[in-house]
Amino acid sequence: MAIQAWGLFAQGAQWQGADLTAAYLEFARLSGGRLHQATLRAADLEMTWLSRADLKGADLRDANLQEVKLAEANLEDADLRGSKVRFGNFQGSNMQGCKDCPAGWQ
Repeated sequence: MAIQAWGLFAQGAQWQGADLTAAYLEFARLSGGRLHQATLRAADLEMTWLSRADLKGADLRDANLQEVKLAEANLEDADLRGSKVRFGNFQGSNMQGCKDCPAGWQ
């Protein structure tokens, strides 16, 4: 069963390797969280605050990232194939090796 956590306050969460497939995390605050190798496939992260989050190697395929806040986040080797990134903020993010990251933000 997927996590249902609209508006969750979890700044600095330690979710390395967590399976958050199809999680409903709209409007959540996960700034500064560590999500190395986390699976967020098809997760709903619309309007979620992930600034300065460490998403190295995270699977974000088919995720809803519309209006997501990923400023200064680490997206190294993350996979965003098929995700919706419309109006997302990726300013200052590390996108080295990221699949389908919006390169225009670099």
